[in-house]
Amino acid sequence: MTRPTGPLGARLLLHVAVCWLLVFTGPVMGLQIVVPQDVVAGKEGHPVILQTSYRLSQPSTFLQIRWSHLSSSSKVITIHTIRNVSASNGSYALDEKPFIPLAEYRDRVTLFPRNGSLVIQKMLPSDQGLYEFFLKDSRSNAAAIINVTLFRESEQHATKLCACSGNSSSDGYPMTPEILVTMRVVSVLISTLFLLALHLTMKRQTPRKERRSL
Repeated sequence: MTRPTGPLGARLLLHVAVCWLLVFTGPVMGLQIVVPQDVVAGKEGHPVILQTSYRLSQPSTFLQIRWSHLSSSSKVITIHTIRNVSASNGSYALDEKPFIPLAEYRDRVTLFPRNGSLVIQKMLPSDQGLYEFFLKDSRSNAAAIINVTLFRESEQHATKLCACSGNSSSDGYPMTPEILVTMRVVSVLISTLFLLALHLTMKRQTPRKERRSL
C-alpha cells in the first residue's frame, strides 16, 4: 500500500492518527469500539459488510453514529442520532431514521444502530478505500478505521486459473493429494532400490580386491 501524498494525503494521515488516538482514549472516557476486521475484501457489484460493535460505560442523553469515506473527498455516508441511550449494549428509547446526505448512497447503504455496522450494496470501484466509524455521546467520542479493497469477477477467475495451472501436471490432469503421495512413495522406493543395489555391488567388489592382494 503506497503512502498518500499531497494535501489529501496529509488529511488522510491526520484522520488516521486522530482515529487511533480516539480508539485508545475512547474506552477510558466511556466509549469502546470493537472492529473484528480492519481490512475487508469484497467483489465489485456485491454487498460488503463493515462489521462493528460498541459499548458505553454509562447511560448518555444521546449517541451519534457517523460513517465517512475518507479515501476520496471525505464523504459523509450516513449520520444517525440515538436519544436516551442506556449503557452496555446501546439500547435506546427513541429510534430515528438514519440521515444519508448523498444520493449515491441512499439506495445502497443500510445502518444497524444497535452495533453500528454498515452494509454497502452493489460495490463500485470508487467505493474502495478507508472508512471511518465515528461515535460521539454526551461525554466522549471514539473512532475506528476500516480499509475496503475490491476485486472484479475476471480477476477472481484469473486467480483460480493460475492456482489450477500451478497444481496440475504437464498433461493437464489435476494433481490430487493421492497422486502426489503416490509419486513420493514411488520416488522413495526407487531411491531405496538404487542405494541397495549400489551397496551390494560394493560388497561384491570388496572380496575380489582382498583375493588380489593375497
